[in-house]
Amino acid sequence: MSKRLLELTNDPATAIANIEEFLAETAKEYRQCATKSEKEQLLNLHKATLDIMERSFIDDSDMHTFKNAREQHYNTMLVWEATVDGDVDANILYSITQREIDAGRMTEENSIRKIVIEELK
Repeated sequence: MSKRLLELTNDPATAIANIEEFLAETAKEYRQCATKSEKEQLLNLHKATLDIMERSFIDDSDMHTFKNAREQHYNTMLVWEATVDGDVDANILYSITQREIDAGRMTEENSIRKIVIEELK
């Protein structure tokens, strides 16, 4: 994990003040992960940091926008993981979303989960 990402997540106030950088750094690192374990570690850090932001720093008036942006960013990383030769493999994406549900980072209500289930019918 990069030194900068660790700095951003060491203090939630720093992460929220630099949320665009946090998201960009997380995405960059996710694409560079070589192992499933590295991806899961980064996804856990991503979730924990955004959970703290959501509980502590996001106003009720911004909550809907924050939650939508959060899910979109998270789903994008999962789609990258399921992409093979430029195409999203629905079977791989299904396995990834199941892994995420099993790990407690995703619910069955996640939009990408619903899409992949429909795709595989």
